[in-house]
Amino acid sequence: MVLLLLELLIAGGCRLRHFLFLQEDPMVLRFCGMKRVPTPCTISRWLCRFTRHHLDRLLLANDKLVAEAVRRSKVRRVTFDVDGSVVSTGLMDRFVFMILQVAQNE
Repeated sequence: MVLLLLELLIAGGCRLRHFLFLQEDPMVLRFCGMKRVPTPCTISRWLCRFTRHHLDRLLLANDKLVAEAVRRSKVRRVTFDVDGSVVSTGLMDRFVFMILQVAQNE
């Protein structure tokens, strides 16, 4: 199911109903190792099972993957692109802060 969520993001989807556009795509099914794409309701129920603990672990894994990718790339400069809508709405700013805080601690 995680690969399916990644595929949705790669395809530019941002709503669960956008999975309906991927249902008949054989490449999506092959990439995710599925015979059929679950309905948006099934995916929603699966996501509802996530707890704060799961989200924290997912964010930590993401932080480690990004940090390792930056280290391996050996770039001398990294640009943080802060989306103005995230900052102005305040909806996700705590996650942005958390990610920046982890990066500063390393």
